[in-house]
Amino acid sequence: MVAAIELGTVSELAGALAWPLVALCIAFMFRKAIRELLGRDDVSFTGPAGLGLWSKRSAASALEQAATRSGEAIDPVAVREGVDEVSSDVEALGRRPRVLWVDDRPENNQHERAALEALGISVELSISTREALDKVETLGPYDVIISDMGRPPDARAGYTLLDSLRRRGDFTPYVIYAGSREKRHDEEAVTHGALGSTNRPMELIEMVSNALRTARNGTRGPSSGAGRRMNLGHGRQRRPTG
Repeated sequence: MVAAIELGTVSELAGALAWPLVALCIAFMFRKAIRELLGRDDVSFTGPAGLGLWSKRSAASALEQAATRSGEAIDPVAVREGVDEVSSDVEALGRRPRVLWVDDRPENNQHERAALEALGISVELSISTREALDKVETLGPYDVIISDMGRPPDARAGYTLLDSLRRRGDFTPYVIYAGSREKRHDEEAVTHGALGSTNRPMELIEMVSNALRTARNGTRGPSSGAGRRMNLGHGRQRRPTG
């Protein structure tokens, strides 16, 4: 009986050690490639609880694709600076940030989402106001919520969701990412309690960065506005989504 218990204990111990040993063997076999990868200044590593490998180069590439799609001219230097800023905020937060993105046509934001994910931010999707409210209630809290404006049949669904959250006492940083960045639309968004409204990928990244600093500082509360706008070119282009 004792021998059987000892054998079982040894078996459990061997099972517990197996995967760490396999991981160590793999790391040893590919140690040169891993060392070169982690030595690059455009790649960051988070672990062990928030295990991940994030690429600032991939994020910058995705943002440039998003800008091209929206017709926006972006300075590559501004892109790198914005990516570096968000990357620093993610690292300082000490965990993987969570974003809820609400849009009934998520395929139109694939590059923006890819940029956030390349920076180590987890992005979850909702295609309706009801689904978003359910996710906030059951899977929240999130560090920031990004929403388009019109979702049929509600032409102001972005505000419907935002107002519902604020009535519940939920002050999760909120960004309207829709077809306009006119001053009057930005001011209206702020009046409703959002960080702001934009159709520019880099301004979106700036607002996400602001939201992560809010999460890190524990100062979540009624919004005080959109903050600094990044100087990313002239003209106000429109995205194809509403």
